[in-house]
Amino acid sequence: MLDKITIETHSLTKIYKTGKVEFRALNNVSLKIKKGDFIALMGPSGSGKTTVAARIAKALDLLHIELDSIHWLPNWTELPDDEFRAQVAEKITLDRWVADGNYKVVRDILWRRADTLVWLDLPRPAVH
Repeated sequence: MLDKITIETHSLTKIYKTGKVEFRALNNVSLKIKKGDFIALMGPSGSGKTTVAARIAKALDLLHIELDSIHWLPNWTELPDDEFRAQVAEKITLDRWVADGNYKVVRDILWRRADTLVWLDLPRPAVH
């Protein structure tokens, strides 16, 4: 049954600590995700996309495609758009994945292949 809820979470919180500084990547996030083989996860910078995608990938035994790790080369050099599109296009031909990231340059190919889109729509004060 494809409309069966596969993942449901309530009050998910992820805190990163560096010394005495604490950063909440996720703060009290609740969501439901139905079964899908190709999940695209988007949201504002710092909203916890990678954290949530990694947990979804583990729970559903999916490949985790982290767009940031493809897009950014050493020393924060950006991969040229045509190469970035080619690498993402190749990754999404694989079976069963969850991809996270907000890159307009690959949105068309990513969304066309995804059967589930998840947007982390958090209020701005929760993402800083």
